[in-house]
Amino acid sequence: MYRKNETGYNEGVTKEKLIGGICMRRYIMKEKKETETIICNGCGKEICVTDGIPKEDMLSVEKRWGYFSGKDNEVHRFDLCEDCYDRLIAQFVIAPETENGE
Repeated sequence: MYRKNETGYNEGVTKEKLIGGICMRRYIMKEKKETETIICNGCGKEICVTDGIPKEDMLSVEKRWGYFSGKDNEVHRFDLCEDCYDRLIAQFVIAPETENGE
């Protein structure tokens, strides 16, 4: 429901003069940010993205560090291609848990 504001027009509606009369139009400002390429933080490999979908699988990490860390409230983000992920977990003393998606 719109109500009149101090100019006499409904809030959220702009008045646009056109030939032959006045047309009321409602506008919404939208900013759309789309990813076109993801770059692996490990090796620099570029992973193409089409329609918001990466063309190769990868690992994306986002970590907000807590109060008891040396990075209190910092947010770290990185992406790894599958090869870099495999190299990373090869260094683990305890392998990550895995399961097959069935």
